[in-house]
Amino acid sequence: MGRRFGLFLAVGLVLPLAVAASAFAQGARLTLTPSTARPGETVNVAGAAFNPANANVSTGVDIRLSTRDGEPLANAAPTPQNTITASFQVPPTLTPGEYLVIATQVSNRGRHTFGGPGRAKLRVVAASGAVPAGRSPVEGPPPAVIAGALLALIVLASGTTLAVRRLRTLNQPLGS
Repeated sequence: MGRRFGLFLAVGLVLPLAVAASAFAQGARLTLTPSTARPGETVNVAGAAFNPANANVSTGVDIRLSTRDGEPLANAAPTPQNTITASFQVPPTLTPGEYLVIATQVSNRGRHTFGGPGRAKLRVVAASGAVPAGRSPVEGPPPAVIAGALLALIVLASGTTLAVRRLRTLNQPLGS
């Protein structure tokens, strides 16, 4: 019985760490500077974990606003280290609010590549308003980390349930 419980405990503790590590190791990432801007201002984009150009991937990464298929605001070529840098002007007609900046790469077959798109939040303020100084918005953990944590809780709960049932059956008197 102790071995089974140890197995469930080990899987419940190790599995979330593996899922969390792989979640942070995969996928394109973007950073915007500044993350809050007025219409017409320039925003610099830095990205990592993009695919370099090869026989299967187109050469550029398109920077778009709020959709994978919208009009590109900028284009960047990945470096040999799989990073990108670009800048774009916030469209002058954009109304204040929160927007998603998306960096997409397309394969030679016209499909979005694995690991993308990279995403970052852009806060647009009124043209006459002051841009508040401070940090960029705090983002929650990636969905894979949340899924891994939930899976770990399920495995741990099921292991505990099995261990308790086993103890109850062992402690019952014979003949009952």
